[in-house]
Amino acid sequence: RAASAILGRLYLNVVVATARNKKRSSDDGDREEIQVSGLYIHPVKSFRPVSLDEAQLDERGFIHDRRFMLIVPLPKSHFAKHEPTHRFLSQRQCPSLATIVATITPGDGPKLKLECERLVEKQYNNKSIVIDMESATADNRQYLVSLWDDVVQVVDMGNPVAAFCQAIVNQDTEMPEEMKSGVRLVVQAPTDSRNTNPTYTPTSAHSLWGVRPSVGLTDGFPILLANQASLDELNRRLMDKGKSPIEMSRFRPNIVVSGSAKPFDEDYWKIIEIDGVLFHIVKGCPRCKQSCTDQHTGKVHEEPLETMAEFRATTAVKEDVYFAQNVIPAQGSAGRNMRVGARVKVIQRGPPVWET
Repeated sequence: RAASAILGRLYLNVVVATARNKKRSSDDGDREEIQVSGLYIHPVKSFRPVSLDEAQLDERGFIHDRRFMLIVPLPKSHFAKHEPTHRFLSQRQCPSLATIVATITPGDGPKLKLECERLVEKQYNNKSIVIDMESATADNRQYLVSLWDDVVQVVDMGNPVAAFCQAIVNQDTEMPEEMKSGVRLVVQAPTDSRNTNPTYTPTSAHSLWGVRPSVGLTDGFPILLANQASLDELNRRLMDKGKSPIEMSRFRPNIVVSGSAKPFDEDYWKIIEIDGVLFHIVKGCPRCKQSCTDQHTGKVHEEPLETMAEFRATTAVKEDVYFAQNVIPAQGSAGRNMRVGARVKVIQRGPPVWET
């Protein structure tokens, strides 16, 4: 594995050097002009996006992106030693999670604040709760949680914040009643070792020891990138039907790019560079009913899935429709920053990759 990773890194270096030399020798008027127009994190998985002017990478993606999530118990009474006891909770089951804003105050004694203007339970008149992240995890109560095909190790954040989240879940009218009990807020354990899917991870993204990149509590990859032109095309189709346009927040990207890129041109990107950081574009992102949830109100609609099925069902599995691309930062990117307005350089192109 180490030998493959080294060869992959050498290949990446050659591709990047060749692309840079080609761009230097080309006419400036022929260059693509693509910029970062939005940066977002989601401190708690499935809560409302937080917009940033600048974001920093660590080993698992953007700092503070999807390191917390809500969980509920699995409907079993007995579990094997290494079997998950809980499953993750998202807007797919509880659309009201879109109405919760999570912010993190860094520094000594970091704090997590949750706010929900739609919370009606009287004991939360201020509609918010602030918890000290270090003291909340002092008991070190840990669980194994099912997160798609992975089992992740998480640490409980305590009873007060669990009660706050439970009150919001209890108000949700879409979520099955049998799933509503036992809600807990958890954070990914520092010792948890979750890695990207080997099927879609290029060897050039591996460490020199052949280890695949780490990932937080995202659905599977560290970063999601979306193209504003693609949303504009989708909205054009919606409005042609007399339907309302939607916001990019429906797709919950980390990076939004704008400029000269054509709609869905990002399907063909393989390697890009932003602020000196290289990113591998590894596969398209299949969309589920969560994209039909308004990220301000938590209300569920029929669109955009109906319209996307007309032109973004790109595989033999017709229920899979794609919007945005999963991205892996190149090795050595931890600690690097990127900012809104940064230029995006497309280093390599290739055929799209969809789920198999």
